[in-house]
Amino acid sequence: MPWDVPLPFALLTFLAWAIVARAVLVYTQILPPTCGSCGRKLERRYLGEPVCGCGR
Repeated sequence: MPWDVPLPFALLTFLAWAIVARAVLVYTQILPPTCGSCGRKLERRYLGEPVCGCGR
C-alpha cells in the first residue's frame, strides 16, 4: 500500500520537524546555540573551546 505523498512535501515536512527539534533542544540547553554563518558555538562551555568570531 504505497502512500501518494509527493517527495518535496515529505522533505519539507521532515526539514520543518528537524528545525523544531533543534530549537527545542537549544531552548532546553541540551545543545548550544550556534552562529548562522560560520556554524560555531556562540558561547564557550569549556576553556579553550573555539567560538564564533563573526561579530554577530
